[in-house]
Amino acid sequence: MCFTTKMLLPIFAWPDTVKTPLRGRIQMTQERMYNVQILRFIAASAVVFSHSADLILAKDSFIWTVPWTSGVDVFFVISGFIMHWLARDKFGQDGASKDFLIRRLIRVIPSYWIFTLITIFVVGLMGGRVRNTSIDPTYVVTSLLFVPWPRINGQMNPVLAQGWTLNYEMFFYAAFALFINFKKGYRYLICTFIIISTIYYWIPDKYVIIKYLSSPIILEFVAGIILSMIYQSGRRMSAVQSNTCIVAALALFVGLKALIDAIGGVPGPVFLLPAFVLCAAFVLRAQPNDISRVGRLLVVGGDASYTIYLSHYLTVNAIILLWGRLGIGLPVVELCVAMAAALITSLCFYFAIERPLTAALQRCLKPRTVGAGATESNGR
Repeated sequence: MCFTTKMLLPIFAWPDTVKTPLRGRIQMTQERMYNVQILRFIAASAVVFSHSADLILAKDSFIWTVPWTSGVDVFFVISGFIMHWLARDKFGQDGASKDFLIRRLIRVIPSYWIFTLITIFVVGLMGGRVRNTSIDPTYVVTSLLFVPWPRINGQMNPVLAQGWTLNYEMFFYAAFALFINFKKGYRYLICTFIIISTIYYWIPDKYVIIKYLSSPIILEFVAGIILSMIYQSGRRMSAVQSNTCIVAALALFVGLKALIDAIGGVPGPVFLLPAFVLCAAFVLRAQPNDISRVGRLLVVGGDASYTIYLSHYLTVNAIILLWGRLGIGLPVVELCVAMAAALITSLCFYFAIERPLTAALQRCLKPRTVGAGATESNGR
């Protein structure tokens, strides 16, 4: 673990960053945050590995000592950080709410709808062979509109199963768009989410949507906002501090997973603390002056992480079906092939469709910039 960390961390950088003291804070002349993009790729890859291994490998494998799906918790903290950081100078400004929403909807909706419609087509094609998914009109509409709605098995997943995270993202975006109208709106947002998550346990189960969106997992967005505030204060970590935090975060992830397995569940956002520590280690690390070729490849993966997250289930399942028909066996090789196919397919979609489509929509709608010069792919 320590060897891997030592090898990876030197490639993390903001190569064109110039640090200029201003009223005790550090102002960025280049708003392209490579560390965050690299962490996004790592988080997306962890989720892909978890979902792929769950379909291919044995359930008692030692790999399940690691909570791979906690990559989602990392995503939520990153989302809170990026949204606040991009909009840090826009709170209380006229039109900021509209501009923020337009940019978020352009970034999120097209790819999500494309992969949701592909999933609906596959479900219709496969009939009842797709588990726990239907093409009931109400279920389809609520899925497309990011409204939490129970599946036929009672789980609160949309048609595109991993899209459950986007229901929380959209709730966060809506709240952010409301509070950005106030000069200190982020403080009101933090307080509101803390209150909402506190009353979660007293909300009756019959209020399905309200209870779902009140889950304490929304505190991970709050953690991201707090991290952004720390970052803007000018505080940074040395390489030793960052490495220590990464090791501590990974140990916490594994330890909490063991605790959950031992006692059968823990209430609340279990992985909030390690996700926050891991994100802080990447975001606050003192930056070298350049980035390696490997680093650039990881950054590209971070740019495409949204597509990786949305599309991987479809690709992995297609590989599993093909693998089964060929009768090859060798589950570890199958896992590697499935993951490689998922990543390659995602990158192809990102460069051929997602990126040009997003750029075209931005040119058409031309909202005023929220966080001028920032790279839209930094957000989900």
